[in-house]
Amino acid sequence: NAQPSFAAPNFSQRSKESPRLIREECLRPSPSPDIIALQECPYPAFGQQEFADSGYVSIGTQGSHCGYVDLLVRKELTLRKAQPIIMLQQYDLPSVAATIELPNKVKIAVSSSH
Repeated sequence: NAQPSFAAPNFSQRSKESPRLIREECLRPSPSPDIIALQECPYPAFGQQEFADSGYVSIGTQGSHCGYVDLLVRKELTLRKAQPIIMLQQYDLPSVAATIELPNKVKIAVSSSH
């Protein structure tokens, strides 16, 4: 019979604080990451809302069994032809993927999957 931890903050406080905590944790490394893959976002615009001021653009979101997945990329990389991979959406997979061209002209594929 599992019981909630008495040390855990209450649900209301977690809901209020989690966006800030998620943003701070993702941006803590120095330098900040070029790509952020989020899972279990509470609503489709969450990633864009929380990370746009830090220079990230959402490539897309997709529903999963628990919220949404979101793929965020530094704005500078989206200017270099970030292309969403549309074929995943037709299979209703909880995944967002894109190809990104790096400054050295190398293309890579990235995804956020749940």
